[in-house]
Amino acid sequence: MRKFIASLIGIASILLVVLMAIRYAPIPVGMATSYEGAFNVFPLDSIVADVLFIGPSTLAFGLHEETLVESGIDFFSFGLHAGTGPLYVFNEAKQIGREANYIIMSPGPPWLDQPREGYLVPELLSHSRLGSFEVLKNYGLRVFVLSKAWAFAHHFRPWHSYYKPSNVMEGFQWSSDVISKRGVILDQNKRRNDFAVSSADGSDFNGGRFIDFEKNYDLEMGIDFSFWRQKKDQFTHLLPVPVRDSRAAYQYVNAMNSLSLELSRPLLLTPESCVFPDTLFCDELHLNLKGSEIYSEMIARAINGLPSVH
Repeated sequence: MRKFIASLIGIASILLVVLMAIRYAPIPVGMATSYEGAFNVFPLDSIVADVLFIGPSTLAFGLHEETLVESGIDFFSFGLHAGTGPLYVFNEAKQIGREANYIIMSPGPPWLDQPREGYLVPELLSHSRLGSFEVLKNYGLRVFVLSKAWAFAHHFRPWHSYYKPSNVMEGFQWSSDVISKRGVILDQNKRRNDFAVSSADGSDFNGGRFIDFEKNYDLEMGIDFSFWRQKKDQFTHLLPVPVRDSRAAYQYVNAMNSLSLELSRPLLLTPESCVFPDTLFCDELHLNLKGSEIYSEMIARAINGLPSVH
């Protein structure tokens, strides 16, 4: 009996927190969101573009706006933190004002085998413009409850979740001072350092469990084909993310070729062509300014070779 009463009290407490949090979900006036939540403040419903890129932060760093625009490409990049996961990005991209002629999905390694829920999603949804019903419908009860708990916490501790534009540093806390209206990091905020020189170690693909996955994990075998088959009608092309030249990179190459074949979705660039030397990266995963120019030139040529892009 005591356990039952304790359970009821616990459930009631959670519901009370959720109900109290709902009223605090809107974004505080005059505040910029963090890097992970940047697109919560974008007017997505007013965006009109011929080409829409969706993917992780490798797009924000890897796409060079001037190169693409000078090539005649009208685009918007919905490139978020990899911790959002593709499910969140697909749902948010539905708010885009008009369907683009080409929707190009660029999945990084973690999105291939763990696409359903990113670890950042509950916090992101705590200050999303989505209504409570939409959050519940799209993400389920657990994420809904967690998002409302985050919203409640944000109200009382906003400095943990929101950043004034004046405090934006190094391109990792986004605001209009850092990110362009096309969704890419402005040139003045892109890093120019050479990872091959600045890296203290030479570890392969230094990114969590992918640091040595050629020995410990078979990425190609782990692809969640069921998820990607369900979502394949929401994009027209696949775009490999840029990866550092290493033995580990070729597992990603094989995985992207397999995904393209399975979904009957063409690759905008061959995965092999997206393997770059360390000198074009600013860190383990993101291209520096020079790398973004080269990558974008390749993308521009490929897009301009597609029918009716303009």
